[in-house]
Amino acid sequence: MNSEAQRLKQGGFTLIEVMIAVVLLAVIFGITFNVLHFAVKAWDKGVVRAEVTNRVTLVQDLLRSAMMQAQPVVLKTDDHSKQLAFVGGEGELRFVAPLSTAQKSGGLYVLNIEHVQNETTGTLVLRYHRYYYNDESFSATGSDDIELLLDNVDGITFRYFGPDEENGVSAWKPAWVEQSVLPYKIEMTVRLAREDVVWPILIADPKMAEKQLLSQFQQTIFAG
Repeated sequence: MNSEAQRLKQGGFTLIEVMIAVVLLAVIFGITFNVLHFAVKAWDKGVVRAEVTNRVTLVQDLLRSAMMQAQPVVLKTDDHSKQLAFVGGEGELRFVAPLSTAQKSGGLYVLNIEHVQNETTGTLVLRYHRYYYNDESFSATGSDDIELLLDNVDGITFRYFGPDEENGVSAWKPAWVEQSVLPYKIEMTVRLAREDVVWPILIADPKMAEKQLLSQFQQTIFAG
């Protein structure tokens, strides 16, 4: 009997050993849960970042295409000066260009790219309405359709490269208003609230600016 009891005692587990095993299992499960939780959060952040990055690429393609197609539409002015329907500010841009979307049938539209600040965040917005050949349709804003392009935007900045009408030397300027020609280049920077997503500097070359430059050069040659 004594030998049998001793054999059974040696083959089993003590209460302390069972408690140690339970504690070790709890620690392992806890570590595994934390690792999985961290992995899921990292995955979710990666997915969101990828979605925002793709959105930035799509918005850049849309705006670059629109700015490249800016039209040198001449406005009616009281002094009959050749003033284009192009108002470029440091934080806002308004011009005339074709627009073709699933909801629109094409044609010329007045496009306004701007930053709208709300209570908690800012938004990159595209406002547009069809252009009719008069000054009123370029200045009108009441009938604009609005397209929300990007959320969490802290601000936007434009710069314009083109000739100075006084000395003819081309340079970058913070504004392009009351000009007789389109800028040769338009630079757009967007400051995003997210630090993990970058807005590459957007530079667009309006196609009609080259034609305007060629036309002015030909006029100068013929006049001479």
